This record gives sequence, C-alpha cells and structure tokens, in this order.
Amino acid sequence: MTARALAASLAPASDRDAATLDRDATASNGGAPLVIGHVARGEAPAWLARCLDALARERKLDWSAADSGEPARDPAWVRFDAWLARRVLPSSRDAWTCSVEPHATRTRDALGAPNSPGARYGAKRARSNDACALRIDVDGTAGPCAETVWSVRFGDGSRYANELARGDQTLRIELHERAPDGTERCLAKTRTKSPNSLTLARSRAAWKASALLERTLRRHLAGEPLPSLAPHDSPLAHAAESRQSTCDAAGPPLARDTDGRSPELGASTRPLAGNARTWPLAVRALARAAERSLCEDAWRLAWRARGEGLPDSATWRPEHQLAAPRGRFFADPFLLAHAGRECLFFEDYDARSRLGRLACVELAADGSAGPVQPVSHAAHHLSYPFVFEHEGVAYMLPETHETRRIELWRAEKFPTRWKLDRVLIDGLKAVDATWFRHAELFWIFACVADERAPLSEELCAFWSPHPFGPWTPHAANPIVDDPCGARPAGRPFVVGGALVRPAQDVTGEYGKRVLFQELVHLDPTRYEERNVGSFDADGALASAGTHHFDRGARFEVVDARTTRFKRPRWFR
Repeated sequence: MTARALAASLAPASDRDAATLDRDATASNGGAPLVIGHVARGEAPAWLARCLDALARERKLDWSAADSGEPARDPAWVRFDAWLARRVLPSSRDAWTCSVEPHATRTRDALGAPNSPGARYGAKRARSNDACALRIDVDGTAGPCAETVWSVRFGDGSRYANELARGDQTLRIELHERAPDGTERCLAKTRTKSPNSLTLARSRAAWKASALLERTLRRHLAGEPLPSLAPHDSPLAHAAESRQSTCDAAGPPLARDTDGRSPELGASTRPLAGNARTWPLAVRALARAAERSLCEDAWRLAWRARGEGLPDSATWRPEHQLAAPRGRFFADPFLLAHAGRECLFFEDYDARSRLGRLACVELAADGSAGPVQPVSHAAHHLSYPFVFEHEGVAYMLPETHETRRIELWRAEKFPTRWKLDRVLIDGLKAVDATWFRHAELFWIFACVADERAPLSEELCAFWSPHPFGPWTPHAANPIVDDPCGARPAGRPFVVGGALVRPAQDVTGEYGKRVLFQELVHLDPTRYEERNVGSFDADGALASAGTHHFDRGARFEVVDARTTRFKRPRWFR
C-alpha cells in the first residue's frame, strides 16, 4: 500500500486535500504517514509508546510527540499512593512512566515492565502545528486543527479518583474521533477491573487503552470501516444496561470540570479532596488485606437432575454436593456420559503446592458420587477439564496455559487414563479453552493472555472447518473485551433453539457469578452476543460465589465458593 493510500485510510471523509496532507506528513519520515501524540513535556508515556512502536516497526506509520506543557501536579495523597505502589507491589507496571526524548531509543520503566528492544521515534520532535495524518490526544491539549484527532478518555474526568472513592468495580476507557469540522464519535471502548490503588487503576486502564488503540489503528490502516458507538456502553451492548447496577456502583460523580465536560486522564481537573478519596480506598484495601490474611476460599461442587431452559438461581437447589478436604478445593466441573458411564470431572487444587490436578467421580443413576479418582497427572498446573465426545471417542481440553499451548487429550482408559493426542494451538497462553460446533464450523473460545490486559478480560475465538484444526483466529479478536462476561464458565448449551454461552463475571472479585450469553451472530468475521440471564450464588445455593455451570445428559452441575478462616500454620 502506498503512503498516499495509508494517509487516506487514516483520514476521515472530509474536504481536506489528501495529496497535500500526504506530502507534508511523509516528507521527513521515509514515506509512512506521520502520527503525532500530544503528551506532557513532549515525552511519550510507556503505554502510548508501546502501541505506536509496534506499528512503526512494521512500517505502517511513523510517529513523534508534540510538547503540551507541564502536567498538572497530583495532590500529596496521590503521590503517596504512587510511592506505596512502587514499593509494596514491585511487579506492577507504571504505564505513565515517560520515555526519553522522542527521537531517542526508549527503555522501559523501573516498575518491572518487561524490557523492549526500544524504538526510534520521528526524525524530530513534532510541533503542534506540524502537518500529520492523525493526532492522538492523551492529555486533552489538542485544540481545533486541520487533521483528525483521536482522544483517549479515561473515566469521568477525575483521573479515576471518583470511581475508586465510590467503589466502582470497573474502569471505563473510550477512544473518540474528532473530525476537522468538529463532529465527534466514539470509535471503540472497553472496561477493566478496578483495583484498590489509584496508581494501579491509572496504570491498568492505560495499558488496556494501549491495546485498544493499537487494534483500532490496525483496522483503520487496513481500510476497515470503524463503528460509531454510544459512549459508556459495555462491549456487551445488549447486556450493559441490565448488568450496570451490579457491575458498577451507582452514584453521582464527586468532582467534574466546571463546564461539565469529561476530560482525558492527563487533562487539568478541579483539585481533588484528598480525605474524600483516601479514606474509602484505605479502608477497603485494609479490609481486603485482612481478609486475605485470615480467610481462605473453599470451593465445592453441587449438582442435581438436569433441567430445561436457563437455570434459576433463586430455585436451583442441589441434590448432591462434594466438598474438598481442608487445604484443597474442587472447582471447574464438567460432565461426560461415555461407554455407558456418566462421570464428573473437576479441578482438585492443592493450596499448599498451589497446583491444580484433575480428578473425577462416577455418578450413579440417582446422582450419588463414587470415590474421587485422580486423572492423568502433569508437572504443571491443570484445571478446566473440558471433556466431550466426538465420533465415539472421549476427548479432553485441559487448561495448560503454563505450557503456552492448547492441548487435546484422548482417553486411553476412561475415565482415569488420558494421553496427549495433539496440540491444537501452539505458542498461545490461554485459559478455559472451550470447544464446540456451530453453523458447520468448529470453534474454540478461550481467554488469551496479553501483558497489557488482565487474563480474564479478553475472549478470543478460533475456527476451523475440521474438528481439530488447523485453527484460524477470528477477524474481530478479542470478540469480547470486558471483565463482565469475557471468561468462559462452562460448555455452551442450547435453550429454545438458541446457543447460550456461560461466562464469568469477575468484576469486584473472582468467582462472583455466572452470566448466560446468547450467541446472536457468529461467523469468521463477525460476533454478537446478548445477555439472557445470570446465576447468582446467593440464591438457593447459599454461597459467596460461583463461576461455572455445565449441563450433561442426566445432570447439571455448578461450583460454589464459601469463605472460611484459615488454620494457624502450627495447627496444619
């Protein structure tokens, strides 16, 4: 693709002279369109540099930074929060650590972010009036100009202090486009789970913004039309309103700009009241720290005779339960009827070794369970034993993310002896891989690790015309980008002719509840789903959380989480 075509693909439909823009924007950078980032002190934060470096290395664009002046100074309590995060959590990554001069080689921050080979920025530091193909505004300083401006907006403009103070469980990130004629639209949006630290919240949201911006730029450079989205909607658009009251705490914002606008994270905002933010954050952080020190989660399995339709958590009463001995827990249950036997497979986690193993029990006709039997072992962590039958053969897709591949196991002696049959996808760190058939194609849904996003927030899909591959990534990956509904929670099942996908809601805490997402449209280029229900653990199950549901030939099963006090070390 020529530089002119690339510049045109970045430009919106407007009257501006594409030839002039292309000539001016590419005169000093070897033919690639120039992207200018508006940042404080002309120094690019790590999250923006990471995004644009990836495209610059592929020669899709060149970029530089425009000096937007000194950033606003944070209040003392915010600086203390940042100091504490750097010392208490040394493995965290500060996305807002600024790089060196824009034309020099960048090294990563001192908070433990992985090193990168560095990148060369534009041939010179950009000026605010330099011609370019696109301006990216990360601090609210790009005023009206002849070029298109993409602005990254973080939350409600309080730099996430409002969200954390009122206990919001998710943080919103949006990417907006402002055309030269002043019209605006929302191009992309995402959310991420809210931590207890303001510094960590800002950093986590910025890394998510980095991945979102890179994906959107790639699609724009490829000539794909970008949607116009409604701001502040969840990526699960049909489910956002119904879930909002539980995924995010309601309440009026504590501080806004005087003109009512929601500025970007780096923009100057009204001074923050330190005590109004510090105490709620400190109390919640101390309470969670105390709970982690004194208490532990205990997971058990509960099942009953198979029902029809969506399970109702208010009336779903277990007929049988299986609890683990102290120091272990049972979770991620899957049912499989094979060779005249119906067995329940699950993860058997050992808290002392911090490793999961696979186990199973055979179920009698009345649902009673036999003894717990170990399933084939491995030297690494195993969980989520997704079992299924294909052409009379029993298979399993266990979670083996430590090996960075999705493995297919075949039963040698059902149900306890299994062997590796083949590797379905190699070089991929994925969790909760779920295999199913839909519309004459075979699919694998899994949450894939991205160092810029938490593991449970991005769902990717892979398809193949054959049951075991080769596999092609979905064109819209990640097809779901939201902590409220991305991670798989069991086998998809059919209700009233519609395919329903169980999904985890991990906002607030892990193992909160199960959501049921109807697959409205699924093909290799498009994905759409909508929420049709949920399964809450505080109903008839009477537990603190659940994160799995499976329906077999005769039974249906869930896992349930309770909290109990830890035993003292000397008593174990």
